[in-house]
Parts: sequence; C-alpha cells; structure tokens
Amino acid sequence: MVIEVLHFSWAHDGGVLEGGKHEIDKPSAKFLGQVAAAAACSDPPVRVVKASQEERGKIDKAVQSQAEGEKAYAKAQKDGDWHEGNLRAHIAATEARLKDAEDLHDDDKGRLLAALASSEDILEHVEAGKSYDEAVELVKGGN
Repeated sequence: MVIEVLHFSWAHDGGVLEGGKHEIDKPSAKFLGQVAAAAACSDPPVRVVKASQEERGKIDKAVQSQAEGEKAYAKAQKDGDWHEGNLRAHIAATEARLKDAEDLHDDDKGRLLAALASSEDILEHVEAGKSYDEAVELVKGGN
C-alpha cells in the first residue's frame, strides 16, 4: 500500500513517518487501523494513496463509532498505548524543532535536548516491556 503523510511527520505505534509518500509492504491490521483513524480526522495527517481491496476492507472496518472510539481510548490509556503514541509524536516534534534551531537560545536548545533524551529513555523502557508509568519512574530515578 502507499500512504502520504500530509503533515511534517506522523507518529504511529511502529514509529514515525516524515511528510511525503511511503510504500508500506504487508501492513499489519493494527497499522491499517491507525491509518484509518488518522485519515478520518478533521485535519488528517495521512491519506491512503493506493491500497489493495483487502487493505481497503480492513481500513473501512477500522473506522469506529464514537462509543467504540471511547472504549478504545480508555483501553489505550489503561495499557499505555495512548502514552506511547503521544511520546513518539513529542519526540518527532522536538527533533523537528531542533533541526530548525537557528532562532533558539543556547538555554532553550539545551532544555529541548534534555527533554528529547528523557523522552527517548522512556520510550526505550516502554519498548523493552515496561509500562509507561514504570518507564517514567525509572527515568526519574536516573535509570
């Protein structure tokens, strides 16, 4: 399938895609669901350029009602998926800001670099199997 990221970047559970077109070989059902949710937004960060009939069917099935979306949101908050997605988006936005750092004072750049390092440490713990809350506590404790 081919998707186009319409914003500077788009964070999904598998990582971050920068703006532009991306060919995705064998997208998972979870990824297709995330594409469907993102494409259904009022200001969609992605659009589907090309998809097989099977992929389109999975995308269409993934669009949720309000009630289903609220249940999924509550589950994602409980199991940490929601936090991980926000963390990935924060990392992508911070990296983008640092790339355009000409107007930043050294103190501001230092704070952004420190925040980026902490966020990447938290994400590393989450990817290693820790819950989001456990990962935050580990990073706060200097681990």
